[in-house]
Parts: sequence; C-alpha cells; structure tokens
Amino acid sequence: MKISNWFLGVGLCVVASTAFAKEGGRGHGERMKEGRRGVEARIENQERRIQKGVEKGKLTQDDAAKLQEGVNAIKEEAKAASESDGKVTKEERKALRKKLKASSEAIRNAKKSDDSPGAEGGASTPSAPAEGGSGQ
Repeated sequence: MKISNWFLGVGLCVVASTAFAKEGGRGHGERMKEGRRGVEARIENQERRIQKGVEKGKLTQDDAAKLQEGVNAIKEEAKAASESDGKVTKEERKALRKKLKASSEAIRNAKKSDDSPGAEGGASTPSAPAEGGSGQ
C-alpha cells in the first residue's frame, strides 16, 4: 500500500508540474507575442474608455470621434509594424507605447474638460495629443 501511494503522489506531481510548465513556461517568442497583445490590450482599453465616456455623458460624440481617430491611427501603425516583418521591434514598441500614453492622456483630459462648468473647446483639447501621438 505505501509504495502505491508513493507512486500515486509522484504521478500527481509529474502531472501538476507538466501542466504548470505549459502555463507558466514562456519562451522568448511567447514574450514577444505577449508584447504585441499588450499594445492591443491598451488599444482595446482606450476604446472602452472612450465608449464609457460617451455613455456617461463625459464626452460628446465629436470628442469621441476625434479620440477614436487617434486610437485608430495607433492601431493601424501597430498592425503595419507587426505585418512588415512579422516582428515588432523594441523601438517600434517604444514608439507605440509613447503614442498610447499621449492618447490615454488625451482621453483623460477630454473627460475632465467636459466635467468642468463652462469648459469650452472640449472637442479641440483631445485632438491635439491624439493626432500628435499618431502621426507617421
């Protein structure tokens, strides 16, 4: 009985460690794909933030359209970078992150400008960082 329990325990450890290795063991290629997904996830998050801003009345349709235009430009740049040679280089990722940061700040600022009473030019505020962050 003791030996069979030992084999059962060892067998369970082997199965568990194999499953863990498959889940957690990421090679270089997996990290590269994950980096691409990281950019995509940030883009999707920004699109959700824009939509929620409209739903909650913090963004006008014009504000949302201009912000989305900037996000779309970043999305196209990310797609082009990954399709050109199948890789997104460190420099390309850095540039995309910089543009995503500017776009994120533009979304935040647009929501704030519409919250403040008497805020004028709310539609012009988001377009400057989003366009500046997506030009190329």
